Amino acid sequence: MKNRLLPLILALLLSPLTGLDAGTTGILEGYVRNQETGAPLHGVNVIIVGTRLGTSTNADGFFRIHNIPAGTYSVTFRMIGFTHLTVNKVVIQTDLKTSLSDITLMETSVETEGVVIEAVRPLIQKDITGSTIRVAEKRIAHMPVNTVTEILSVQTGVTDEGNVRGGKSSEVQFLIDGMPVKDMMTGKTDLYLPRNAVTQMGIHTGGFNSQYGNALSGIVNIITKSGSNTPVSDIQVESDGYPGFTQQSMSRRLEATAGGALARDRVYYFLAADLHHSSGRWWQDFEAANEQGADFTFPLSRSYSGFAKLDAHINPEHRFSTQVLFTDHAWRDYEFSWRYNLDGLPARRTRVFRWAAVWSHFLSKNTFYSLDVSYNMLQNRINDRPKDELTFEPWEYDFYLQYIISGTRSWWADTRQGILTLKGDLSSQIADLHFIKMGFQTQLFDIHGDIIKYEPQTTYFGKPLIDEPMLNFSTTYDYYPRMGSLYLQDRIELTKAGGVINIGLRYDFLDPRAKRPSIELVPVSEDEYTSEISGWTKASLKQSLNPRFGISIPLTEKSFIFGNLGWYTQFPLFHQLYAGIDNVTLRSGMNVLRGNPDLKAETNTTAEMSYKQYMAYNTVFSLTWFSKHTKNQIDAKTFIPSNNRISGDYGFAEYVNNDRADATGFELALTRERGEFITGSLSYVYMKADGLSSSADHGIFIYQWGFEPITSLHPLSWDQRHTLKATIFLEFPWGFDAAIMWQYHSPRPYTYYPSSDGYTPDYPDLAFIPNNERMSDYNLTNIRLTQNVSTGLPFVKEASVYLDIRNLFNRQNVVWMDASGRIGGELGDPGAWGIGRRTHLGVRITF
Repeated sequence: MKNRLLPLILALLLSPLTGLDAGTTGILEGYVRNQETGAPLHGVNVIIVGTRLGTSTNADGFFRIHNIPAGTYSVTFRMIGFTHLTVNKVVIQTDLKTSLSDITLMETSVETEGVVIEAVRPLIQKDITGSTIRVAEKRIAHMPVNTVTEILSVQTGVTDEGNVRGGKSSEVQFLIDGMPVKDMMTGKTDLYLPRNAVTQMGIHTGGFNSQYGNALSGIVNIITKSGSNTPVSDIQVESDGYPGFTQQSMSRRLEATAGGALARDRVYYFLAADLHHSSGRWWQDFEAANEQGADFTFPLSRSYSGFAKLDAHINPEHRFSTQVLFTDHAWRDYEFSWRYNLDGLPARRTRVFRWAAVWSHFLSKNTFYSLDVSYNMLQNRINDRPKDELTFEPWEYDFYLQYIISGTRSWWADTRQGILTLKGDLSSQIADLHFIKMGFQTQLFDIHGDIIKYEPQTTYFGKPLIDEPMLNFSTTYDYYPRMGSLYLQDRIELTKAGGVINIGLRYDFLDPRAKRPSIELVPVSEDEYTSEISGWTKASLKQSLNPRFGISIPLTEKSFIFGNLGWYTQFPLFHQLYAGIDNVTLRSGMNVLRGNPDLKAETNTTAEMSYKQYMAYNTVFSLTWFSKHTKNQIDAKTFIPSNNRISGDYGFAEYVNNDRADATGFELALTRERGEFITGSLSYVYMKADGLSSSADHGIFIYQWGFEPITSLHPLSWDQRHTLKATIFLEFPWGFDAAIMWQYHSPRPYTYYPSSDGYTPDYPDLAFIPNNERMSDYNLTNIRLTQNVSTGLPFVKEASVYLDIRNLFNRQNVVWMDASGRIGGELGDPGAWGIGRRTHLGVRITF
C-alpha cells in the first residue's frame, strides 16, 4: 500500500494546481468612514477577535479579509484619535462574502470606552448564483430535529427521505468541513456527527460551483464548531419515556460538549459526544418475543459518537487544524412478517472512524492555499456470528404463507471501506474583479466485501414461491479503486452592489482497477446452459469534463435575479461495479446479480433561474424555476431467459445504464430571517419527477415477475407534485421560545395491479405500468417548546427545559400500499403508516 501511495502523493503535492476549496471559509469586507464628515478612513486596524486574522483599510477606507473559517465572530476597528468600535455577531458563511459597509468611527481627543454594536446581515445575499440555504447553530439548537439528515429534509425542495429536487437521495454529497464522508458502497447518507458539534450547514440545492463534485442533486457542507478564548461546555439530556407519554420508542439521549483555549489566541479545542439508546417503534413485539423464550437485550439500538477538534493559529499566516470522529452503532432489525420469529433476523452493527487535518497558509494578503488530508474507515456487519459458524435454518411459513414462523434469514455480511483523501486549494483575489480558485482532490479506496445472502423468489404481489430455489446474492471482493478531480473557478465581480459571474470547469475521473469477465453461454440441452469465462477485459477509465456557469444581477437595492447552467457527474457505487464478478462466484454460477466495472457515470444537465425581492417587515420573496435532465441512470437488466439453470431457475442480472430521468418545477418562498417575535419561512413547491426506475435493482424484479421491460417514463416513487412547508420561530419576552415545522404534500404514486390470490393478476390483460395510481396526502407537524430558566448559579451561563413533539396531531400518514391498493398489504402492516406522536422532554445547561 505504501509503495502505491507514495508516488501518487508526491505527484499531487508537486502539481501546479494546489487546491480544492470545498467551502469551509468565507470573506469579510467593508468600508470605514469618519462619522462626522463621511470621509473614508485610511489605516484603520480591523481585527477578528479570537483569531490572528486582520488587516487595515486602504485610502478608500476599504478592507477585505480572506480565508476566515465559517462561524460567528466579533470584529474590532481601531485607529488613533477615534473611538474604537466592536461589531458583534458577524456571521461568516462558507463560499460567500460578508459585508460591513456602514462602519463609522467617531473622532475623540481622549481615551474612551469603545462602542459595541451588533452586525445586521443583509436579507438578500447578492453574490450567489445558485440556490443556497444556510442553517445557523442557533436555528439548529431550537429546531425539532436530531440529525443532519433531518435538517436537510425540512428545506424547500427536499423530501423527507432526502431527495433534492426530484433526484435520488444517493445523489446528494455530504461533506464535513469540506471533506466528503459518503458511503461509496451503499450510497447511504446517514451521519453520526453529534448535532451540537455543528456550527453551520450550507445546503446547495441547485447550481453549485465547480469545487463541488460527484453529486447530481445537492451538496450538504457541515461546518463543525471550534473552541474560543472563553471556555464553554454544555450538557443535554432528553427522553420520551416519562409517565403519561403513552406513545414512545424508549428513547434516551445524552449530548455533551466542551470547548476552550489551550493557549490564548493560539490553540483551541472542542469536544462533543452523543449517546443514544432506543428500542424503536416495535419494542412491544420484542418484549413479547422474550416472553416466548427469545433473549433480546434492551435497548435494541445503541449508538455512541464522539468528536474532537484542535485548531492552532500559529501566526497570522499559518493555521493548522485536526479532528477525529468515531461512531459505534448496534441495532436489531424488524419486519412485520417476521414478528413471530424476530430472533431469526440478524443483528447489525456499523463502526465509523474518521481523521482529518488541514494546513492553511497565506502567501500574501490576497492569496492563500490549504492542504487537507483525511482517512475514513467504515465497517458494516450483518449477523454477529462468525462466518465459519453460520447455519441458516430453512424458513417455515404459516399455513397462509403470510408470516415466517421459524428459521433464520440467510444473510451475513462484513463490508469495509478505507478511504484516504488528499486535497488542496489555491485562492487568489486579483485586483477587485476576479476571485480565482483552483484545486485537486484524489481518493484512494480499499474496498472489501464479503456477503452471504439468499432471498426467496416472490410474486409481484409478495407471495413466496416456496417451490422455487432462493435467489443467491452472495459475493466476495477486494478492490483498490482511485478517484480524483481538478477544477478551476473564477468569480467575476460585476458591480459593488453585488452582481457576479461564476465560470467554472471541473474534471473528474474514476479508475475501477478491475477486470470485467467475458462470459460465453454453452447450451447443454434445450433449456439448460452453462457459463464459461473466456477471458478478462480491463475496465475502462471513467472521465468527465463539466463546465458550469452562473450569474447574479442586482435589479434594484431591494431585488436581484440569478441563473445558472451546469453539467454534473456522479460515479457508480462500488457494489454496483464489483458484486459477483470474482472468479469463485462466477465459476460456481451462483450469483443472480453481477456488478459491471464498465458502468458509465450518471450525468445530468441542470438549469435554474431565480428572482428575489425584499418586501416589507424584513421579508424576502423568491421565485425559482429549475429543470434537470439525467442520463445513464443505473438499473439492472436480466440477460438469460428464466428457464435456464444458471443461478437456479432465475438466471442472472447485471447492472447497466438506462436512458434517462427528468425533473422540473418551481419554488415560491417567503422568508423572514430577522425581526421581533416571529421569524421563519413559508414555501410552496411544484415538482414533477419522471424516470425509468426508482432504484438500481428495479429491473431485477421486473424480469423475475415476468413483466416486459419498462421503456417509457413514469412518475418516480418520490414524485410529490405539490408541497407546502412552514418553519416558524416564535420568541416571547419571558424567555419562552417555540419552533413549529409543518409540511404537507400531495399523494405520492404507487403501482396498482391487483390480485385476489397473490399469484395471478385480476386483470391479466391490463398493461403493467409502474406508479400508475396515487396514495393519500401527507400532513405532518413537529414542534419544539423551550423555556429558559434562571438557576442563580454563577457557573451556569444558560439553562432551558424543552418539549420536542413529533407528529403533534398524531396524523396517520400513509407510507406504502400494495398492488391491490391495501395500506400495509395483506397483513395490514402498521409500518405502512408513518410514526405516530412522540414526545421528548429534555434539559440543556450551558456552563
